[in-house]
Amino acid sequence: MEVLRRVLAWITIIVIVGLVIATFVLGINGSPYTFGLFGVTMGITILLWVLLWFMKVLENKNNKNMEEELKGNQKEKRDSES
Repeated sequence: MEVLRRVLAWITIIVIVGLVIATFVLGINGSPYTFGLFGVTMGITILLWVLLWFMKVLENKNNKNMEEELKGNQKEKRDSES
């Protein structure tokens, strides 16, 4: 899951930089699509940040569940040895 998060983080950076550059170029050229692309840039930035945050929350939840399961297995093992 950690590798997936890193790959998505790099993809996010590349997409955001590309959108910012495209918005800048369209703004310089006076294109009517500048404000639309600016809105898309803001929306994608927020959406990708939320996606990465949600993946982190799920990863922490999975780690917590695995720790609880491990503690339960260790307790059962100690009880069976006694």
